[in-house]
Amino acid sequence: MGVHSADEINEFGQGDLKVLSDMLADKPFFFGDEPTSLDVVAFANLAQIYFIDKEVSYLLRDYMTE
Repeated sequence: MGVHSADEINEFGQGDLKVLSDMLADKPFFFGDEPTSLDVVAFANLAQIYFIDKEVSYLLRDYMTE
């Protein structure tokens, strides 16, 4: 705890989002045409970022929506 700066943590998060985006590419789900456990877990975690109150400034959500 406290080893990384806020900027570093944001960069890690952006990198993780980029990897997920690259894996998904233009597919409807990570492993093809049907959802798997990975899709459910990814949605559950990404929704926590995406649905933060829009009045709250959150860099990772902004990066995700771009």
